Amino acid sequence: MKKILCVFVITSFLSGCVYTPTRNFVYTPVPVFADAPQKTHGVLVVRKLNEARGARTYPNTMGNLFKTYIPLLPYVSMSYERLDESDVMTQERRTHAAEEASDFTVSVSKSITDDLKSTGLFKEVRYIGQQPVPSDANLVLGGDLNVTALDTTYTSYLLGMVGVLLWLLPIPMARTSGNVEVSLKMTDLGGVEVWSYHLKGKSRRTYTMYNSAGKAISSVYSLEIKRYGKNKEGVDGDSFWAYHAAALRAGMADAKQSLLEKLGEEK
Repeated sequence: MKKILCVFVITSFLSGCVYTPTRNFVYTPVPVFADAPQKTHGVLVVRKLNEARGARTYPNTMGNLFKTYIPLLPYVSMSYERLDESDVMTQERRTHAAEEASDFTVSVSKSITDDLKSTGLFKEVRYIGQQPVPSDANLVLGGDLNVTALDTTYTSYLLGMVGVLLWLLPIPMARTSGNVEVSLKMTDLGGVEVWSYHLKGKSRRTYTMYNSAGKAISSVYSLEIKRYGKNKEGVDGDSFWAYHAAALRAGMADAKQSLLEKLGEEK
């Protein structure tokens, strides 16, 4: 059975060599305003989100995969949190440098900024990070980054060791899910709350052994992030953070609808 797991790793490694992973957090925003143009609500500035996630988790994939040998166990799941920090640690160890894009408090904040720009609800939407609020601003958006978990799940179909052999067939055997949660709060310049929303978004991809190409942040034995691939969401399918970008996109669709309804009350 160890040979089967080795075949899985080797197959993933060989199929994963055909692309170079990126760290893009881009996506095409979900359009939510199909009616007439909305009222413009001045200049909105977006602050860098506060760090509010749980502790960093980085379980060993190969070590946990051996649990698939257990009969009647429906699946084996592993959850990874603060992968941006794990990425920074790896980059610093290898090159003594790290990309800013690996800081999710920055990446998510900037993506939210770009998403809100597409709505036409504001005269301007501008990311200011941790800088002072500019004099021309009318509204300020900030909040907490609560969750950026990446979950991986493998199944041996309740069959234990025998079920692992079925991975050689072109049938679903694994799933990767991205989860993003952000507590958003919009205020006026006096600090009075205008709108708040707890954003929750999720993305998911299911794989067989033969379409499970991926790349590792540090080691394939620790975690290989499966390639997100072609999509209609405007997500960079080669990015390590594609699942998170897709999850944020989904969550922002509901958040924008809530924002539209709240601002519409002020008409």
